Amino acid sequence: ATTADCEREPGRDPVDELQGGYGFLEMATPSPRVEVPDDAEIPADPLDYPEGVRVYLASDAYVTADDPAVVALAAQLLEGVAPGERRNTRAVAWAVYEWIARNVTHDAVFGSGREPYRDVTSGIWQTIQEGGWCWGRSFYDWAYRPAELLAARTGICVEHSWLASALLRVLGIPARARVGSAQ
Repeated sequence: ATTADCEREPGRDPVDELQGGYGFLEMATPSPRVEVPDDAEIPADPLDYPEGVRVYLASDAYVTADDPAVVALAAQLLEGVAPGERRNTRAVAWAVYEWIARNVTHDAVFGSGREPYRDVTSGIWQTIQEGGWCWGRSFYDWAYRPAELLAARTGICVEHSWLASALLRVLGIPARARVGSAQ
């Protein structure tokens, strides 16, 4: 354990450099990988999914599958899938993946090692906001929701995950977002 005693004025950037680290260890027991057969089909009726899976078709506060912008994009993506493949889980999921990979950039907090540190774009909430520094806030407070990410076209991993999950849910594929390393 380390203690740092410092004073900051609210609303002002720190004058001195303060570096710190935070981390945790986690015992992860990987679950067996679920292989989706190449011919897996999206059911025409969501009630054909087991009850415990249907929750991953609904919209929630972060995976906003009912947002009009998300619904419109999902319809557009489905139109781009060959008519005979529109119920094929892999073909539809690939269309979502490919669209996001081609149209939404990833804005990391740190560069590749060759690039210097840079801020994230998500409203720049992670590092600086009107009242000053705000490290320690959860991304649930500041990260773009799917429609906001569609407008910005750049975001961090959690935002990509929420968008992909929202699009998949609209298209009838149960999806849950993986957020962080400890989820």
